[in-house]
Amino acid sequence: MNTFNTKRFGLLLRKDFLENGKRYLLQFLTMFGIITVVFLLGPFDNFYELSISHSFDEGDYEFLVKNVLTTVIFLFLIFGTLFAATMMEPMRDKTKRIMYLANPSSNFEKVLSRWLIVTIGYVVAFFVAFWLADAIRVTIFSIRYPELDIRFLDFGQLFPTEGIYDYKYVLPDRKAFIACLMFFSLMQSLFMLGSTFWPKGTFIKTFSAMVLVVVLFLLLCSWAIWIGNESGDQFSRAMESSGIDDIPKELRFPVIAGIFGSFTVVNWTLAFFRFRESEIIKRL
Repeated sequence: MNTFNTKRFGLLLRKDFLENGKRYLLQFLTMFGIITVVFLLGPFDNFYELSISHSFDEGDYEFLVKNVLTTVIFLFLIFGTLFAATMMEPMRDKTKRIMYLANPSSNFEKVLSRWLIVTIGYVVAFFVAFWLADAIRVTIFSIRYPELDIRFLDFGQLFPTEGIYDYKYVLPDRKAFIACLMFFSLMQSLFMLGSTFWPKGTFIKTFSAMVLVVVLFLLLCSWAIWIGNESGDQFSRAMESSGIDDIPKELRFPVIAGIFGSFTVVNWTLAFFRFRESEIIKRL
């Protein structure tokens, strides 16, 4: 069965939330707690020194916001890959697997429902946790340092919408931001694909496999260049002659984003076919 029925898909999502609602809530609270701790114990603890020195100005605040936004980006990536690794959670053990495979929904509906939960669902959960944690930060620091103007984090400092880049922005422009989003999608898609191979211990096994592939690729390239040039310092020169420098600067981030996006779609497609294949194998 590979058809798509809206009503059946809605029932499948409802069933998932009813059965796993407590686990999703626990994951959300864990994420919210970690973000809150990072906000309270991270770069904003410099407020104490600033309040003592009475030298706090707009530039200092923008620098602090940039540091926190950079931390938020890393948290967004880390939590996103952890959530993506749970895509095939219903296939972890025999009982869950039998119940999941016995569901009358189609393969596409099963994969799409899990995809929505670990992508769109994760993004919504992360920013709800982020805004709640930011509200707690503003409240606590406003009470603790009444002489300072404590504000909510400004996402406008992620990249400049007009003008030129300066120190207060995390990324140089919108193209770099889109490239980062595509990189995040690529990383998520890799862990989604890994979950179809290893339902148990997905994150560790997928991460280990990724590191192994990258190391082997770099070693293979290094050996190939060394054999061809008989000089160990030719690797960097080969990278420089790869053609990247020939791409105009204004097109580099779009090209990178396009490459990341293409591999992301490929990984999603492979994850679907891998699930369909594993479903047939486990039914036999």
